[in-house]
Amino acid sequence: MKSERTLLLTALVTAAIPALASADHPHLFYGANDLPALRAQAGSTHKTIADGLKGGVADFRGSTVAQSADVRWSDGRTLSMGDQRDIGNALIVFAFASQLDQDPQSLAVAKGWLLTVAGWGSFDVDGQKDLTQAHLLGGVAVAYDMLYPSLSDSERDIVRNALSREADSVMAACNSGLWWANSFSQNHNWIDHAAVGLAALALDGEVDAAKTQAWLSFAVDNAKKANATIDGITDGTWHEGYSYLAYGFQWHLPFLDALRRSGRDDLTQLPILRGIGAARAHMQIAEQPERYVLASGDFTSFMQDEGLLALRFAGSRLKDGTAQAAADRWSNGVGGRKTYAPEMNQAVFEFLFYDPSVPAADLSSAPLDWYGADLGAVIFRSGWDKGSTLFALKSGTFGGRSVWSKLAAGQDVGALNFSHDHADDNAFYLYANGAWAAPEAEGYYIGHPDSPGPQANQTSFHNSMLVDGQGQLGSGVRDHGDDGQSYDWFFQREGKIPFHGSTDHFAFATGDGSKLYPSNLGVTQWDRHALFLDRKHVVLFDAVQASQPRTWSWLSHFTGNAWQEGSWIHGQGDNGQALGVAVVAPQNPGISFSNVSPLKANNFDQSGNFSGAEVKSPASAKTAFLTALVPVADANWGSRPTVDPLDQGKPEAGLVLVDGDRRSAAAFSADGSGVQAGNVTLAGLAGVAETKGGAVDRALLVRGTSIAQDGKELLHADGGVDVLEADGISSDTVWLSGSALKNARVYAPTASKIRWYGQDVQFRRDGDYAVVSLSQALTGQTASGDAGAGAAGTAAAGSAKAGGGCGAAGPGDLAAVAAVLLALYFMSRSRRRPAVIEVKQLPARKEKKEKVPADEE
Repeated sequence: MKSERTLLLTALVTAAIPALASADHPHLFYGANDLPALRAQAGSTHKTIADGLKGGVADFRGSTVAQSADVRWSDGRTLSMGDQRDIGNALIVFAFASQLDQDPQSLAVAKGWLLTVAGWGSFDVDGQKDLTQAHLLGGVAVAYDMLYPSLSDSERDIVRNALSREADSVMAACNSGLWWANSFSQNHNWIDHAAVGLAALALDGEVDAAKTQAWLSFAVDNAKKANATIDGITDGTWHEGYSYLAYGFQWHLPFLDALRRSGRDDLTQLPILRGIGAARAHMQIAEQPERYVLASGDFTSFMQDEGLLALRFAGSRLKDGTAQAAADRWSNGVGGRKTYAPEMNQAVFEFLFYDPSVPAADLSSAPLDWYGADLGAVIFRSGWDKGSTLFALKSGTFGGRSVWSKLAAGQDVGALNFSHDHADDNAFYLYANGAWAAPEAEGYYIGHPDSPGPQANQTSFHNSMLVDGQGQLGSGVRDHGDDGQSYDWFFQREGKIPFHGSTDHFAFATGDGSKLYPSNLGVTQWDRHALFLDRKHVVLFDAVQASQPRTWSWLSHFTGNAWQEGSWIHGQGDNGQALGVAVVAPQNPGISFSNVSPLKANNFDQSGNFSGAEVKSPASAKTAFLTALVPVADANWGSRPTVDPLDQGKPEAGLVLVDGDRRSAAAFSADGSGVQAGNVTLAGLAGVAETKGGAVDRALLVRGTSIAQDGKELLHADGGVDVLEADGISSDTVWLSGSALKNARVYAPTASKIRWYGQDVQFRRDGDYAVVSLSQALTGQTASGDAGAGAAGTAAAGSAKAGGGCGAAGPGDLAAVAAVLLALYFMSRSRRRPAVIEVKQLPARKEKKEKVPADEE
């Protein structure tokens, strides 16, 4: 009876999947008729990629490989690759490069390595039944498909037998209950299953149909579960850090593409890919485009080509011009291409996925700011060119918001592995003037009891906050393994970006860190308010509170030395740059410094060391930190901007920053009710009043109704506004920008025009004031009031214009829609571009480097 049920089940599974039909080789990624076009691309649009691949195979001509990953050349030279996964990677590179250069020596090394590996009795050469076996299986499958016309019948039999044996082996390992089997949001799961799927597609119609159907069902079913698990990630981010997403994509995307080419399921339309272009573009550092400002999670290195495969895939398959632009900047700006063949398999697929006919977006006209709901992060930029300032704030959940929320709701998303996540929430990053001003102490530590230290996942290695010297939940050793559900605090540990907004000259975000710490500390508030002042300096206002007195420690890190100079911290960076941290509040804090050298830090900065600054408050149940981050050339340290309290009697209420002839007075209210400090009166969460050459020039209002200076109201919004800026207050034209404009009153004594993103707005004059009265609000920049699970705010009309962002306007009637369309039209004629891009969330590697153990990558 059991055998009858088994036969019936097999028949049903076989009937449910299209039969594998025999096909000519190659067929996984291209056909024989495509080779002339590929070779033509290798000499034109794809020449940089092709030259690297050809050089990589040339270096290994005359070589043989052993199971240990030791390579020997016929002239006696040897090389220990150090990572057995590289054997499978190299097979793909050698096979494809030999098709491009058509050199008999390249073909000889490609065939030689393939037949050597196929002749081994097992691909599980490290005994882990995991990544190494999958790399070899996938590499042999792809190389077999590409080299098939050059193999004899007996050689094909050798490879086919090896592929059959190993596909069975990997599938059996998964079915035995190994940890990666149901980790649907983990690269081990993706790679191991993709390898079996590639073997099934490579042996299309050449071996027993029941076997290939079983392999393909195994891989496709898992791919569908993986895709469904991460389908809420629309912002293009990854909780572990980008290198881990790129590593998984090196195998997952090629398998999905080969599956689509075979005429079966098209699983390539991944929501995460629709956001990856905007995310990577906004994180990208102009001076070194392979580097990114939001370097969260475990760090191994910034890799020369790590993200290009996914960006080119999004460009070609999704016609994403922003992804194409980010890839172009990366490819054109990186300091040389990788030529080490065993780590170039990504470049093979970059070559195959790159479609130069997809036009790249003009990033210079794109929104400057970005918000990612899944990671829980904002990025503010001053521009797109070299020398630009980039600030990032991250506050989210382990595993990313979408998967975390699904798991918390009891949905079947498998195990959420958070081993590469750091306890780094509500932390910031700053890059300016071509150098890191405030990086974190970037390093690697997986959290296992036997992981080599120091424990770089601790909060103390990040630009965050300690409470009584303790870090956030999940710091250091995690003695219950890597599965989030093994920890009773996992779903209570939650960071948020509850608010963010942008204007022409400012950006503002709030990070909520009140649920990040152990419950016994009694933390009830940690609101980190970040103000990007004139898109040049950053002001941080941290309001903290606990159920009893605590000592609070504000943290920042630098690549060079750091020391105290009065109320300032002088942190040195690279390239002659420095960061001044003006500590305005609390008064007379304890400031101390330390040096840390996390594992792999030398891949971030050559020294491998970071300086850390700790600003410690006296013990109190409630306090606030007010700091200004001022990037400056070290040679100009003595002439840096001045920073002083706005009100000496309550220094936490605001500061005055004077930069040349511009004086900026910024005020903050911990509870959003407003504050009177010095000569500034604020009704709201935050505000700025600026003068230039002594004349009133700009005003900013954040989540409030008015801001006044010297008893003179500069900006008033009826009913309140999320974020609103008035610029050019003393000129003949006042420019308004922000989240929305309805009824407003602006100090504009000489203005003859009021403009909203290029649109002339009718107003009436009331003495020195311009009064704007609108029946419908004009929508401007995105402002989000709740970044919880499934909420990312309302996408701005400006975001839609720029491309690369997605979202839905809030409910409204046809008149409101017409107003948005009208705003879009006038934005296209504006002297200024919208300043924010937002990706709306749906409800709820390898460099030649120190090798990382397979179970830790």
